[in-house]
Order: sequence, then structure tokens, then C-alpha cells
Amino acid sequence: MTQPPPWLQKPLLSPRLVLRPGRDAAADRAAAVELLTDPQVRKFIGGPLSAEDAREAVSGPTGQRWGTFVLALRPGGDGDEGAVVGVCSLSRERGELEIGYMLLPRYWGKGLASEAVATVLAWVAEHLDDEHVIAVTQAANAASLRLLARLGFAERERFVEFDADQVLLTSPVVSTALSLAVCPAHVAHGPANSAPTASDKS
Repeated sequence: MTQPPPWLQKPLLSPRLVLRPGRDAAADRAAAVELLTDPQVRKFIGGPLSAEDAREAVSGPTGQRWGTFVLALRPGGDGDEGAVVGVCSLSRERGELEIGYMLLPRYWGKGLASEAVATVLAWVAEHLDDEHVIAVTQAANAASLRLLARLGFAERERFVEFDADQVLLTSPVVSTALSLAVCPAHVAHGPANSAPTASDKS
């Protein structure tokens, strides 16, 4: 396995989103705190944090963690950014490349999570040497399971973690580029690099 490329120098662009590293900006920190404290977002990943704990969690430098993509709306076709809607992330905490995502509830049901995950998977297929990608979500999270199935993930095993039944799904990297057939996306070329676990709708 080769070393990961340098962290993202250029954003990834999908039809409706800009995927970029985090910034030391009020908008990024506010969105992160909202994600961590929202009971709907955190329903299947351990429950919401207190506002104090959430602020502490995002108090350090942003944009330096490999694989964390901030998701911002792309209001025009020129890469201009709008509101921050969530985060998509890659990590190796389980010893395999894992993808996860969180989206603010007001943006659920619009296909944005699928679009973000498909874009990151296409980047993985182009830039990393991994043969497969995993995702883990609670067995009760039917929406997340449907999303991952649409993007080519298949169940590999079930286990209990954090007192809840979890499902580990996997997809060969060779097929993840085909996930763009579900959601065509333009990936702006540029190197990149880990964070939350799969949670959320659409």
C-alpha cells in the first residue's frame, strides 16, 4: 500500500456540492457543532453531544485530518460555495478504509448524501490503492443501509458495538467508480486524506 497522497489541495466538485477540507471559519464550526448536537443526526451514532462537548470537539485546528470532507452547497456551476450541509469522511480506525457521512436534517431527502459518498468513492478509486471500502451503520438505520446498497455496498458481517447491532458493509473499489452512474459527478483533480461513521438519510 502506498502512502496516502497529500491532503486535498483542490476541492472535489459534484453537480450540487463542493467537497473540501475544513476551515478555521465560523460557518464550519457552527455546522460541526450542529451536527454533533442534533438528536436526529446522532440517533444511530451514540446520541447527541452537549453543546459544551461539541464546541470542545471542534475547538482544535480544522482541515488537517486526512479524509474529512466538508460538504457545502454549490449554488452555481463555477465552484462558488453556499451553506455547509454536512461531512463525509474516510478513516482507517478499523484497519480497513472506511467511509462515513453525516448530513444536517434539513438537507435530508434530496440525494445529497448519495452524491457526496459517490464523489468520495470515485476519488478513492482514482487516488488510493485499497481494494475495497467498508461502511458501518446500525442495523436499525434503514435509510443508511438503503443508501449504501444503492452505491454497491453489500453486507459482510454483523456485530454488537456500543450496545447496538451494527452492520459492516463492503464494496470493491473497482466498482465504486461505477457508483457515479447513480450520481454523475465531476471530481476536480487534486490530491487528498479520515473521520465520522455512516449516518444518515439520502
